[in-house]
Amino acid sequence: TQREVLKDIGLEMDAVVDSVHASHREDQGEVDRATSLVANCDSQLSGIDASRENSHSRGSGHAQCRGTEQTLKAEMDAKCNLYHALVHGQKMPSCLPAYDPKPSLDALVGMHACLEKLVAWSVPLNASWAERKRECNEAAEKHGKMTEKCN
Repeated sequence: TQREVLKDIGLEMDAVVDSVHASHREDQGEVDRATSLVANCDSQLSGIDASRENSHSRGSGHAQCRGTEQTLKAEMDAKCNLYHALVHGQKMPSCLPAYDPKPSLDALVGMHACLEKLVAWSVPLNASWAERKRECNEAAEKHGKMTEKCN
């Protein structure tokens, strides 16, 4: 009968509407999850941006450190090369190889003159060597500390 057909159509329509609502709820759930993921992505990006800035800042600081280290290395090389050049470039008084710790009475005047030349040569040389050595050591220490800091 018509009533039964209409009743069946009504039941079928209710089933279709229920199915559409269920499908809509599933689709809305997927949209909500996707929206949440996008929002979460934004917060993760801000963390990545902060990490990038931190990394960039640390990289710049490291480059500056290495630049300072390079400058200190050049200063150390210059000071230590000066010290070594001073040490290697000296000529001792010509009388020194003939120095006799037990001179005869006749040679005593010559030995004393040689000793005076030796003192005149060695005292300022020793002071200069000590100063250049100190400068070399200080420069090496500064460079070493900067190298440790940069590493």
